[in-house]
Amino acid sequence: MSPEVVAALFGVLGGVLIERVARSWGWLWCEPSEWKLEFWTQYLDEQGYERQKLLPPEEEDRAQWVTYSVHLDLFNGKEIPVGLRDISIVFSCDDGEVVSKPLSTTGGVQRPYGGPVDYPVMRIINLLPRQWDFVALHNDLRGPEDVRLLLGWQKVEFVGQRQRRGPLERKTYRKLIASRVLA
Repeated sequence: MSPEVVAALFGVLGGVLIERVARSWGWLWCEPSEWKLEFWTQYLDEQGYERQKLLPPEEEDRAQWVTYSVHLDLFNGKEIPVGLRDISIVFSCDDGEVVSKPLSTTGGVQRPYGGPVDYPVMRIINLLPRQWDFVALHNDLRGPEDVRLLLGWQKVEFVGQRQRRGPLERKTYRKLIASRVLA
């Protein structure tokens, strides 16, 4: 094979490789907003009806369950689609970690005849190239151990797994949603 043909082949292969790298160049942005973490209890009123009460911060240790909600604005800065799977909200606490599989508020389905709304578990998020996407997530954490751990939460992260497209990209995508410093 002549040197000109070899050089042309290397040029074509090099161009394809550079084009592929350029298309996958870019960042995934996540802007959290409207973060809420609330501690709740249930009690019987004077007539014997069950009622729910949002607890003030000084009474959070009496909580029977915890609710959270967050809005995420996601942007795919790449020229190729990006998929996140195994979506979770991770609470780092004083005595351990609580991992929650959030429900999608934006994907709720109304039951027939005025029934309650069913919210599916958010399993995947597909982000189209160079576009914003809005996701609203929430869940209730009712396990006694989860409630105990969440009394000492320090930070909350949005976590998703993505396909690896290059040696420099991490497989796990993490974004800090909220943190607190105890005095």
